[in-house]
Amino acid sequence: FRPIFGLTAGLASLTVIAFVFSKLVFYAPLESDHDQIVQNAPSRENDHYQIVQNVEVPVQQIIHNPDTKQFPIQPLSDFKDMNGMIWLNDTTREMLMEINGLDVFSTRDYQLWIIYTNDEIRGELLTIDNGSSRIFIKGEDVKDFKLIKASLEPKGGSRKPTGPETFIVHLKEE
Repeated sequence: FRPIFGLTAGLASLTVIAFVFSKLVFYAPLESDHDQIVQNAPSRENDHYQIVQNVEVPVQQIIHNPDTKQFPIQPLSDFKDMNGMIWLNDTTREMLMEINGLDVFSTRDYQLWIIYTNDEIRGELLTIDNGSSRIFIKGEDVKDFKLIKASLEPKGGSRKPTGPETFIVHLKEE
């Protein structure tokens, strides 16, 4: 009877360790230049969403959901090679953006600007991988997104948009 108890206790311990490790791996920032998970920064205590960039997300599940709305990204005049799509689902509180044709600049970063229905604005740097970026946002705030736009900002980003805008996508009718 004692060997079975020891085996059961050992398996239970391994299960708990695996569970804790999986949560740490999923929520901890990744070290790769191409993969980035960003949680609410301390300076943004009012944000209620999580962002994942350039990692596997359930794309098919999001884009084929009947409650998901699709918004094409139309580049502004100086960025004609850029193209992409935004999928927004207010019910599941998910937004997926895929964009291609992004040039890499040594002194500038692409920054995504999220404008809320109350006109509050939040900025997130985009991680570029071979001229493309994928960003997945999930959380309570998604239902309040009114407009998504991007701009070229000084390296490291800006507190507010200062550079040339690359695209603007209206998510809600005014």
